[in-house]
Amino acid sequence: MNRIMVVIASLFVAGAAVAQDSPVTVGNTYVELGTTFENETLLSIGTGVGAGAVSAYGELSGSTDGNFQARAYTDAEFGSFKITPGLNYHWGADGGDLVGFGENNEWGDVTGDLEVSIHPGLVGGEYVFANTAVGLDGWSLDWAGGEVGAGYKLDLAENVYLDGRVSWSYDDQFESGDRRFVAGFGLKF
Repeated sequence: MNRIMVVIASLFVAGAAVAQDSPVTVGNTYVELGTTFENETLLSIGTGVGAGAVSAYGELSGSTDGNFQARAYTDAEFGSFKITPGLNYHWGADGGDLVGFGENNEWGDVTGDLEVSIHPGLVGGEYVFANTAVGLDGWSLDWAGGEVGAGYKLDLAENVYLDGRVSWSYDDQFESGDRRFVAGFGLKF
């Protein structure tokens, strides 16, 4: 677990070092509306800055099942490879409140995640990915499993895209979980 956190921290530091030599772009704002095809609708709003092959984002997302997430993440592109580490705060129906202070309130969950994806570009926007998450509980780290899958991102216009993916989850014992389909429509500003 400590190694995963060291890798995530190293990517943040490497991203800052690379960004010093590149022009900075501000305003990578996006809105995504998606579905899991299981009576769940997803909405994400985010913005970020970028320099060269490295970008940093802040995102707020929620779903119709009553769960919400605030996320800070960065991504670094190395040719066809993309590495995306992030830090997340979850609250809602699965447990936790936005603010844990006060009577009958409890804090949500904090997790760190890392996704590695390959975008070969043979047909267009196809990609494969694997990700993992680590839960931060006080001073301990709890590995929470992750997902593997594939997807396709289709740019309809310069600032409009469709993204679809299928993934299979695995738990902390590498036992296979549910298959999940997600499709979304996005706007970039």
